[in-house]
Amino acid sequence: IATVVGLFTLDYNTLLTRGVSRDPDWRAEIEVSPSAQVSEPRQELSRVPGVTDVAAAFQAEGIMYWTPAGSASSDRERSEIVSLIAIDSQGASGLGALQLRRGTGLDSKPASGHLPVLVGENLAERLELEVGSIVSLGRPPRRPTQECEDGQWKTIEGGEERAPRLQTFEVTGVMRKEGLGRRAGGEIAVVDFVPGRRLFEDSHVDVRYWLKYDKAVDLERIQSSLGQAWSYELKKSVIIGQAADERAFRNGVRFGGLLAMVLGLYVIFHTLSMSLVERVREVGVLHALGSTRAQIGRVFLCEAVVIASLGGCLGLAGGLLLAFGLGRLRISTIGVGDRIPITEVPWPVVLPLVAAGVLIALVGSIYPLARARSTDAVSALRGEESPGNSALKRSFQLTSAVLLALVLPGVYFGVVPIVGEAQRELVSVLLLAMGVLALFVAVPLVVPSLLARICVALARPLRLRWPLAGRLAASAMSRGTSRVAAAVAAVALVAAGYVGLRGMTRSLEGEISTWAQEAYDDKLFVRAAPQRALEELLPQVHAIPGVVAVEPNDVRAYVPFLLIGALPEELARFGPCQTDPQLLSDMRERKGLILSTRLAKHRGHALGDEVHVTTPRGVVVSLPVVAITDAYGYFPHPDERLYGVIDKHWLADLFCLGANATESYAVRLADGADPPAVLAALQAIYPESPLNCETGAQIRRWHTTDIARDFVLFDILIALVALLAGLGVLNGQLLAGLERAKELGILKALGMTTSQVAGTVAIEECVVGCVAGVLGGLLGAGLSPVIVKSLAVISGLPLVAVGPGPHLAWALLGAVLLALLAGLYPIWRLHRSSTLAAIRTGG
Repeated sequence: IATVVGLFTLDYNTLLTRGVSRDPDWRAEIEVSPSAQVSEPRQELSRVPGVTDVAAAFQAEGIMYWTPAGSASSDRERSEIVSLIAIDSQGASGLGALQLRRGTGLDSKPASGHLPVLVGENLAERLELEVGSIVSLGRPPRRPTQECEDGQWKTIEGGEERAPRLQTFEVTGVMRKEGLGRRAGGEIAVVDFVPGRRLFEDSHVDVRYWLKYDKAVDLERIQSSLGQAWSYELKKSVIIGQAADERAFRNGVRFGGLLAMVLGLYVIFHTLSMSLVERVREVGVLHALGSTRAQIGRVFLCEAVVIASLGGCLGLAGGLLLAFGLGRLRISTIGVGDRIPITEVPWPVVLPLVAAGVLIALVGSIYPLARARSTDAVSALRGEESPGNSALKRSFQLTSAVLLALVLPGVYFGVVPIVGEAQRELVSVLLLAMGVLALFVAVPLVVPSLLARICVALARPLRLRWPLAGRLAASAMSRGTSRVAAAVAAVALVAAGYVGLRGMTRSLEGEISTWAQEAYDDKLFVRAAPQRALEELLPQVHAIPGVVAVEPNDVRAYVPFLLIGALPEELARFGPCQTDPQLLSDMRERKGLILSTRLAKHRGHALGDEVHVTTPRGVVVSLPVVAITDAYGYFPHPDERLYGVIDKHWLADLFCLGANATESYAVRLADGADPPAVLAALQAIYPESPLNCETGAQIRRWHTTDIARDFVLFDILIALVALLAGLGVLNGQLLAGLERAKELGILKALGMTTSQVAGTVAIEECVVGCVAGVLGGLLGAGLSPVIVKSLAVISGLPLVAVGPGPHLAWALLGAVLLALLAGLYPIWRLHRSSTLAAIRTGG
């Protein structure tokens, strides 16, 4: 329970913390601008899968006329330039854009007959406006402005001065400093879209469409639909945790929580089923003293309620402490990054999970209750097995298997749904993982002798080296089939999880390696160098032996993905542009765009598609995709794989971003070039300042260690689950020691040494660990390709299954060590037990 509570509290606060916008102005989740292909924007947007609300809007500078409160009617109106937003009133309510401090919204009809207007809280206070105040709004007189035209910022004169078009409005509401009330520091007026458009019908305004999307629909699906005919921009603070790779990560954490819960209850159920050996004599004594079966049943029920409730409370407290500790260590459910403060607890998720754990643990008390009611007093006092208990035991095992393999996963994913759409690939992986869980849970419970026989067969050869300890270990395992099978299944489940996780991370490292070979292995990256003119720098760098080309990194824009301006003559020296002259021609003449492979996958673009971007003038320009490659454009600071490359001339022409000098660039090296020698030659170009330079090998090392950092949460999960498995093995050995106390006492009285007693336990644990390690390793290795293939589809990364490699051996060694460590305490307890007391009482 503590593991599950900790994970979901951490996940909730991760999204809460990283989803807080640092932008002082409110923005919609998605803002789009239509290209020339769109004829009916509203209708087409309403048909996009996942879009729930649409509102047309624009923001412009307006003029407001008003009479201060308390002024005489003859006083002259005052005027103020304000930030004016026109928005669809119906769509705005769905977006949560309009949040009122007082008054009513834009859909109200003032009694005065005027049009409604909402004002920001700061504007209302400064101008002394109240609900019911009458104001006039209009377009201000034209003033000279600057626009990007033909690559130059030009001043556009306002032309002849004309009186502004005015319309009378009544203030129907004052907005809080939330939503649109945050814009312009609260100095804002908001009107309905139609009258606002009339005010500016003779002026250019940049109309955008603000969207809200359904979180149950994958973001990539929406992006793919919008990318066909729209320029769009996503609000980063809203989509935290919704990208494909982050969804895969969070769903993996969710399944890890289920694994911890199932294994924990699995240990509890086996402990309950075997602990009756310790309680049988107590039941007999209570019967002999005159206690009724109902009274004995109530004893067990009250004990179960107290223990389960206390466990639930401690689990809840421990989970919150776990979440707090992980947050302090900067570990989150979407990777390692900033510190995550735990400020809120997701009670609607946490409380049902705690309740499910407590209730299913209580159901485990049915068997002890039933057995207590049917126990014969004389047989219990003698420590004998009552007739009919084997059928009852089998019924309990079947009930436990159903609860853990079917009921608990169903309840769990009912309370905690998967993140994003129920894609076929994701559902198949979850069903497969749940099937493996069911197999591990059901087989040891329903058919325990299967795994126990394998362990007994492996223990027999050990009798050649340790005759007595080996024989006793084999005998103990053949009699305690349920205990042995439970221990094997628990440890094997941990081994399978470890091997599967390592297979996935090795595939991610393989993807990094493949990408690095194309993107940066043969490059040197220079940044923050003294600025040099390109016409001066390029000849100097090209003169260095081993240098092939130079990629400047100073001309870039966000549209909303990163768009980098490149020099075609440099791109022609290597990669696809070197072998395909038509590609260079398309870049120069058609505004051709080269996309990185991840951006193309992320947005669903292919060769020949058009990417729509919005220029500073508000014009949507369509750029054809002429190549998809990672050979050009990657720079490690900032680390961004979603980017496009365009001819520097066109970026300057469309965005007025021109630079004839550079201080940050990449140097492409020829095969066999010596990076240190090239670096020394580059340093000679800047004798006045030491260079900040990184090699491709350094960047590759950073990316591979970054994977290990991001997946540390899964390592913690594996460790917690291993702790649960070890607890199960330890409980089984303790109960087995109680069962065999009299037998071991007699053997010790006959001369059996302490080392032989310890050897019995050690042999059994070693065999259990070996069987569990081999079984879990093989299963994890078999599942690894399926997991990697599904992750590749979900995340869009070109992953290839490379297998767990040496981690198979580590899984086997870890399983043996885990089992041996779990046996240390039972060995110590057997060593301290009294031989005489064991012979007399069997305890």
